[in-house]
Amino acid sequence: MGTAKNAFTFDEVNPDIMQKCEFVCGTGDVIAEGILNAACRNMVIKAGQGNLTLRFGGKEILQDLNVMIQAGTGTINVNVSQDIPVRITVTGRNQVILGDG
Repeated sequence: MGTAKNAFTFDEVNPDIMQKCEFVCGTGDVIAEGILNAACRNMVIKAGQGNLTLRFGGKEILQDLNVMIQAGTGTINVNVSQDIPVRITVTGRNQVILGDG
């Protein structure tokens, strides 16, 4: 992705399970919604200078999802519903701000 703002929405559940989904971000802001509907096993996100918003919503959880985010210089917002089991591991010295819930 380049300098423009990019928005992706996974509205419906993918009929097949993807092995890998990859986003390579640039200087523009990126928003991805309904990520659980993508039905992928591994997601790699290389953040750029723009802000990154990841909303892990969806209709159902079909399988485990492993997400690796390589941070850039922009802010990364991760939204996960309270009813979705999640484990987040942060490596490096990035600042982490916990939201409500």
